[in-house]
Amino acid sequence: MTAEQKFQDLINIEEITGAVTLGLGSFPPDSEEPNYRSLNISDGLASEFRTIINRYNAAFRKDYGDNDLRLLEYDAGYKPYSHEIEWVEFPDVDYLSNLLNDIPDPADMPLFSQQENEFLKHLRFYVIIIQNERRDPIYCFCTYSKKKELSKGKKIIAVRIGDRYEALTQKGFVFDERIDCIASGNYVFSFNKNRFQLIFRFYDKLKEVATESLTSIQACIPIANFSDFSTSCMSHLQKLEKLRNIANKPYLAQITIEDIRRTIDRNRLNVEFVVENGQEKLKFDPKDKWAILNLLDDAYLESEMTHLNYEVSSKRQLNV
Repeated sequence: MTAEQKFQDLINIEEITGAVTLGLGSFPPDSEEPNYRSLNISDGLASEFRTIINRYNAAFRKDYGDNDLRLLEYDAGYKPYSHEIEWVEFPDVDYLSNLLNDIPDPADMPLFSQQENEFLKHLRFYVIIIQNERRDPIYCFCTYSKKKELSKGKKIIAVRIGDRYEALTQKGFVFDERIDCIASGNYVFSFNKNRFQLIFRFYDKLKEVATESLTSIQACIPIANFSDFSTSCMSHLQKLEKLRNIANKPYLAQITIEDIRRTIDRNRLNVEFVVENGQEKLKFDPKDKWAILNLLDDAYLESEMTHLNYEVSSKRQLNV
């Protein structure tokens, strides 16, 4: 089943029904995979979560039917528009596949205890699991942060119990009426790229491969004060993302100094050359830390229609 077919299969469900499990995912320090706990929720709360999911599903069904929704394969360097949904076939991504396949069966997921302070400290997301015997389980993920934890703190929080209000004396949770991504079958569909990447630790993986990416760039492109360039890249998540995109580009090993100079001149870029040990190199300027990254990412394009040059923040290569 393709991603398009799986997405259609999901949105064509008029009403998603089935048992609901609310799982919490927490990443202990230095752990590749999260620990899971479930909350013992009431039938009313389970119904609330089903309502949220069905509301999303109905909106997607309408937009897709009206051709107002576009499905795209995940591209780390691309910033999707609000009408675009990216998908990942997770068996093709090892750590993502392991993370999703290791979600415990709801019946085997331990119940959360208020005494699990370490678990709460590293809580990253929650997942609404809907099980229907006739379909693949549906996993709806949403980011979670400690600031959403509902506790007394320095304020008195009054909650209504029966016909009167009582002071909140125990910790609770605040859940959003949103979903960041859905997994079902072999696919994950991302509705908010930043939160999707946070849930599945894409940024952590970027840091792991950053040294390899920098080594690849250094081998192909002469850059003076390379250590300053490297430090700048390692300090910023978006730079790490762009760094990996550049290192993975097939054109990187083919770029010449002449190609780079021509691009700088044509787009009037503020990037200088210096001569170091008899070799001409790009100069990294700490006052314009994105200049070399954008240059190597080929972020300057000429319009065939207007013949004007543009800097683009993200791009997706067309099939030619």
